[in-house]
Amino acid sequence: MIGALIAKQRAKAQFAARARGDIDQFLAAWTDDAALTFPGEPPWGGTHRGKAKIRKWFERFYERFPQAHFTAENIFVSNPLALTANNEVAVEWSATFGGRAERDRGVVVAKIRNGKAVNLTEYFFQPPRDPMA
Repeated sequence: MIGALIAKQRAKAQFAARARGDIDQFLAAWTDDAALTFPGEPPWGGTHRGKAKIRKWFERFYERFPQAHFTAENIFVSNPLALTANNEVAVEWSATFGGRAERDRGVVVAKIRNGKAVNLTEYFFQPPRDPMA
C-alpha cells in the first residue's frame, strides 16, 4: 500500500510539473535512456529514446502549445502492494490547449524502475490538431 501511495504522489508531482511546462522537473524523474511512445500515426508519433530526445520533443510541444495545461484525473497503480520503487502507473488525464474550449483526454502508462520512469506510452483520445507538424 505504501508503494502505491508513493507512486501516486510521484505521478501527481509529474503532472504538476507538466502542467507548469517545467520540463526540467518533469524529466528529473526519468532515466537517461527512457523511451516515450505515441502509438499510431499522428505527426508527433513514434518512439523517442533517451532523455535528450524526449526533452527536445517536449520543448517543441510547449513552443507550439505554450498554454497547454494537463490535469491528472485518475491514477492507477498495477501493484498496490509493491514495497519497492518498481511499478506500473497509468494516469487518465485531461488537457486544454490554449484558446480551445473543449478538453482533450488521454492516458499515459508508465513503467517505473528504481523510482524513475523507463518507458512511457501516451494515448491521446482527441489530440490537438497537428501539434507537431
